[in-house]
Amino acid sequence: MTGFCLGAGLILALCCDFRIASQKTVFALSEIKIGMAVLASTQRITSVASIAATKELVLLGQRINAQAAFTYGFVCQVVPADQLDLAVNILADKFRKLPPLSIAIAKRIINQGYRLSLRESQHLEIDSRAQLLDTPGFHEAVKSYLEKRTPRFIGD
Repeated sequence: MTGFCLGAGLILALCCDFRIASQKTVFALSEIKIGMAVLASTQRITSVASIAATKELVLLGQRINAQAAFTYGFVCQVVPADQLDLAVNILADKFRKLPPLSIAIAKRIINQGYRLSLRESQHLEIDSRAQLLDTPGFHEAVKSYLEKRTPRFIGD
């Protein structure tokens, strides 16, 4: 992201698994300054940042720079503006080399597991991992390991 990431734009960005910002990006939830409350987003913000950071943004309507957004966990990387596209492409290339179903299941484990008890989370992980044992991605991973080559995953 580059430029301004405000209000609903910030909330939409927080729905993404990864967020990269240019050093010039400005973030804010300024609704309080026009007499409004933030709508349907405080839980999303506090799941990414702390309650203190959420209060600072929501109650004060304060603008923060990209480095502060990084500190709060709103973005995973801050890059110079002229390197933003490159950074996004590098991240996307990492995913292109991974098995899509494994990524989807790992994401589900993360998103659901942290809300569960330790035992329930472990069962979720075991059950989810079992779903992968007979997939083309798993077979390709084993085969490529035995053949000492880089795996070539296709959508599974």
